[in-house]
Amino acid sequence: MKILKFTYWSLLILLLYALSIQNANAQLEAKNWYFGLLKAMKFENDSVIKLYDSKMPSRRGGSCISDKNGNLLFYGCKVGTGILYNKNHDTLKNSPGFYISSAADQTPIIIPMPGNPDIYYLFTLIRPQYDIPDSVRGFWYHIVDISKDNGKGEMILKNQKICDNVTEQISATFHADKKSVWIMVREYNTNNFKAYLLGNTGLDTTPVFSSAGTIINDIDWCTGQMKFSVSGSKVANIISGGTMVDICNFDNKTGEVTAGSTVYFDTNYVNQSLHPLHGCEFSPNENFLYVSTSGLPGRLFQIDISSGIESIMRNSIDTIFVNPGDRDYYCLQIGIDQKIYIARSGYYLGCINNPDKKGIVCDYNDSAIYFSPPGFVKMSLPTFLQSYFYLPDIEIRNTCFGDSTSFTMHETSKIDSVFWDFGDNSYAWTDFSQSKFGKHIYADTGVYKVIAYVFHNNLTDTLDREFRISNYAFADFSVLDSSQCLLDNEFHFYDTSFAIDGSMTYEWDFGDSTGSFQQNPVKSFLLSDTFNIQLTVTSSYGCETSITKELYVQPMPEAKININDTAQCFNENNFSFFNPQDSLNPAGSKTWYFGDGNTSNSDTAQHIYSIADTFNVVLIEETNHGCSDTATKEIIVHPSPVTDFSVNDSVQCFNENSFQFTN
Repeated sequence: MKILKFTYWSLLILLLYALSIQNANAQLEAKNWYFGLLKAMKFENDSVIKLYDSKMPSRRGGSCISDKNGNLLFYGCKVGTGILYNKNHDTLKNSPGFYISSAADQTPIIIPMPGNPDIYYLFTLIRPQYDIPDSVRGFWYHIVDISKDNGKGEMILKNQKICDNVTEQISATFHADKKSVWIMVREYNTNNFKAYLLGNTGLDTTPVFSSAGTIINDIDWCTGQMKFSVSGSKVANIISGGTMVDICNFDNKTGEVTAGSTVYFDTNYVNQSLHPLHGCEFSPNENFLYVSTSGLPGRLFQIDISSGIESIMRNSIDTIFVNPGDRDYYCLQIGIDQKIYIARSGYYLGCINNPDKKGIVCDYNDSAIYFSPPGFVKMSLPTFLQSYFYLPDIEIRNTCFGDSTSFTMHETSKIDSVFWDFGDNSYAWTDFSQSKFGKHIYADTGVYKVIAYVFHNNLTDTLDREFRISNYAFADFSVLDSSQCLLDNEFHFYDTSFAIDGSMTYEWDFGDSTGSFQQNPVKSFLLSDTFNIQLTVTSSYGCETSITKELYVQPMPEAKININDTAQCFNENNFSFFNPQDSLNPAGSKTWYFGDGNTSNSDTAQHIYSIADTFNVVLIEETNHGCSDTATKEIIVHPSPVTDFSVNDSVQCFNENSFQFTN
């Protein structure tokens, strides 16, 4: 990555250009929220301000839209038939009478037409119901021209059917071109997703079909929320009458949904009759999915989806909160403050303050915002284009001194380019159509503040982050006796590493699939071999260094004694000793102790005993590394008998001989 040096004036001109584009923490089309019975609020300076000007009397299915500067344009709901209210809270001209479901929590959804700042598409869904005529069931669009009626807006087209046979679940995200918009719905009685593209020439009513997830073949399964993640890479679909949620992958270039995982809940907590699933929302970092139930008591769950593995996700389900009273939990919606809000029956909105955190650290407040009477919060929150809540986040890697430090964003599909101020009077552009990283080598250690001017969707976000360039730790160790025999081996390792910055952690790899996190471990090996011992030390600032040294576990010889005959007579004794395991120690040595003071170093030893007795023969087998083994065997040398005799008269006459022999 080429680092550009800028003069004072060129840098000033560049920064003025960057700041001349709309700057926001997120796109302000979602700044104002109108929902429930006469409830409204807006996001201002990292705070939520309650509003008391709503004319919308609806417990379900409200929506609203603001311009790119956060000025309210119009909002609407179901009152007998659909009706919209303009920025002055009067009935928007020609709006009454558009088709909208009385039971849907997600629709309507309002999407600006790409390339035409005056035209807004309003999408509504009506699912199959026994009391609804076939003629009004289906997916509809209606068009508002905000320039009409002196800038207060007018509905110039209404009740245009797109298709039949749909559920009441809908969500929208940007196309990969960062301008066109995908509008996603579900088909009833199948597992089809249908993605429609709204571009600068209007709505393409030929959908992209994808088959994935659960077949929705029960009317009670047609409600509940469907949500894109803020990057548009994932889509979650609540099966409200069942006990599961589909979490699928989405290609924002092709509009195709591909199978992901179906996560099932424990039926003790989630079931169709008492505790149906209802709302869902992704965390901003897309590592977690939050899910609510509308039964009594209401429950809020967190699923860790970062692994993408169904069994792991199922085991990660964490109950974040159980309402102690009689409150249901309904729709969830992320705000431009990156918090997630929850519609619960009564006068309160719940709020997940840190949705990117795991478990109860996400900090759910069940009574975050109180709305006084008249009216209630009820069941719905506004449904928005989910891309409004995409907020670039700086990712920094390789922050050790001498590294080429890389800078990028958490998710880049919606970013055009980034201008980096590295905090040391060095600067660079990253054009994400050509390169994915900004890189820089710092001349010294220290704390730096990087500033990123992120250009996307005709906006620029100004982000900054402090980080430290730190020294690598120096890794080294010694070992007491690096070559030992297998028998009773015990290696003592002594850390001699040091860190210039901060403290250190230690990780040992002993080369036999075992390790240790102690500073000075002791290790015994089960096999003889040469082992590569690696010590990795990591400084408290994440700079990691390794060193590897060899040690040797020497094999043991095996001493065994074979003897030609373990018991022999003294007068004929001639013992032959050998070790049948000699092949295990071909370069070693042996010492024979015959038990009578005599020894031998021969491989095959011969020995004749000078007295008869019982003897312990000892063999000490030793390798050239000094590893030894001992064997003992008993032999017997039997005394030989003494042969002699006497005769009464050794010379006698023939006619009188009578010899007597005595032993």
